[in-house]
Amino acid sequence: MSHKLLPMSRLHSVNNFNYFFHNTKRCLINSHVNFINNQYLTRQVKLPRISQTKRNSSIAGLHDSSVTKDFKTKDTTGSSTVLENVASKVLTCQEPEAKSSQSLTSEDSTRESPNIPFKVSPKAPRRTKVEQQPVSILTSKTGLRDEIRAYVKLTKPNLTVLVTLSCICSYAISPLSVSFSELLFLTAGTALSSGAANAINMGREPDFDKQMPRTMGRPVVRGLITPQQAYNFAALIGTTGVGMLYYGVNPIVASLGFFNIVLYAWIYTSMKRKSILNTWVGAIVGAIPPLMGWAASSSLWHPGAWCLAGLLYAWQFPHFNALSHGIAQQYKQAGYVMTAAENPKLNARVALRYSILMFPLCFGLSYFGVTDWVFPFDSAIANGWQAYLAFKFWQQQSKNYKNPKGPTSEGIALAGIHAKKLFWCSVWHLPAVLILAMLHKKDQKREAYCDAILTWELIGNEINNRSSDTPPVYNNAIWALGEMVIRLPAEDSAPYLSNLINLLVPVINSADTQVTVLENCAICLGRMGLVGSDLLAPRLIEFITPWCTRFVNLVDNEEKQTGIQGMLKIIEVNPDSGFGGLQTQQGKVNLAKFLEVLTNYEDATSELQQQFLNLINHYKSVLGQDGWTQVLKFVSPSLRNSLDF
Repeated sequence: MSHKLLPMSRLHSVNNFNYFFHNTKRCLINSHVNFINNQYLTRQVKLPRISQTKRNSSIAGLHDSSVTKDFKTKDTTGSSTVLENVASKVLTCQEPEAKSSQSLTSEDSTRESPNIPFKVSPKAPRRTKVEQQPVSILTSKTGLRDEIRAYVKLTKPNLTVLVTLSCICSYAISPLSVSFSELLFLTAGTALSSGAANAINMGREPDFDKQMPRTMGRPVVRGLITPQQAYNFAALIGTTGVGMLYYGVNPIVASLGFFNIVLYAWIYTSMKRKSILNTWVGAIVGAIPPLMGWAASSSLWHPGAWCLAGLLYAWQFPHFNALSHGIAQQYKQAGYVMTAAENPKLNARVALRYSILMFPLCFGLSYFGVTDWVFPFDSAIANGWQAYLAFKFWQQQSKNYKNPKGPTSEGIALAGIHAKKLFWCSVWHLPAVLILAMLHKKDQKREAYCDAILTWELIGNEINNRSSDTPPVYNNAIWALGEMVIRLPAEDSAPYLSNLINLLVPVINSADTQVTVLENCAICLGRMGLVGSDLLAPRLIEFITPWCTRFVNLVDNEEKQTGIQGMLKIIEVNPDSGFGGLQTQQGKVNLAKFLEVLTNYEDATSELQQQFLNLINHYKSVLGQDGWTQVLKFVSPSLRNSLDF
């Protein structure tokens, strides 16, 4: 007769197999049931049917020595040995530490139970991978894919993505986010800077990370990367990231990126083992990326920048406090000082406090003109739900620690449930609020332009009166208008150009106006040609002479380039009569002055140089040799040879 063991069909999956062992252990120890009678294992032997009463009496009498002796003598073949080995493994298996805080002592594991009909020898606990393998580094034999994966994990990619997205959202919400190339540099630089800070953090904490199930799989802990390699990698990507922020965005953003690396990798990482204040310092680290995104295109003096940074700062407390509640003891055993372990009641209260702070911060974004007034009401839905869950978490923890005997097991379980709900709510809360802020963003450019127009209306009389007290005021207004012209779409500027031209032309022709005012006026008129050349072309004769006088001595920069580009567009609309008639002497003088402006601009792009050449060839063909010679008489001798070709 065969004694093969036939596992039933439900044991074909890993979960059922684990359940089989767990159930068998319970039956052998608690219910005193013979291992052979387990319902999930069948022997290929036909046993006589017995009544339920007899079956129960047989089971109840299993502890009797005669029954035990009879069991030992019945089946001494190989199947009995197999069953003993399997049962021995089942009875000595240990739960992973991450799943249970209780473990068997050595005394419990070696104690013999009178209910087991054979000797059970305890099994030594398995050593973890960290204990089995010595610390090693990536070698040439390691696959390139594994090596890249290890270095990617070193940057904490999930955290880096979150940091980068918060920076991008802030850039999108800021008033003057217009440059796509600037956005690319900002994204790459922020991601690399964040990755560098995370790499340094991992390089400093392998001895602590290996004590927590949450972090024991990190590459430095596993020996895939040494701390020195982590530092070298961080130096490389950190320098690259800060450099991209400096040259591709601006020095302020680069300074914030560098400061955040130092704050996270050294100050925050060191404080994690000393004081619960590390959570507040870590929240500052999370609030800096929104400031970087805002500073990339707008001024940090704007209150909206700090409202947005405050939003990210406050969000981190309900998020992290809820997360740390579930693994508070792991943090404590690893040597980290966290609020969840040191003061659980304070941990819940802080989460509630900063959840409530979300409401006035969202209101501030609308109050300071970053978003419209619908945003506070839309965001109140997300803020209210998070605040409600934070309140339930705090309420349960308050009940738990009012009890003089300490929290009950039921209270601890309920607090854990509320903490998990709060954590998952915070995961979707932040992107929801940021997306709503982008959807409700005000058109800052249009409002700024309207403010500039209003400024012109208010100081128009002062400009006409040429008051000695107003030049600084209208000088700044003229410069601001020139900036708005090149930054706003043409359709937004068109309705105001006629009125602006009427104001600027008298100013540039004024003899007693300050030089800086005249230069800004010339730049503004030139830039207006980029969006309203058809309006300026008929009036070119009114301001071409003072325009050339002011432009010829300007320093080569972006303002001069855009002014010349706009003037070229104006002349293209009316090339022959724009200078006052090319057949007249005044027309030839004006043309000569304009040519001198073009030839003095040494930093012209290749496209501009080609436009210069086409314009000169056009006037040479229109004027003929004699007319062109007369024009050259009004040009300075140093430029005459370069134009005579």
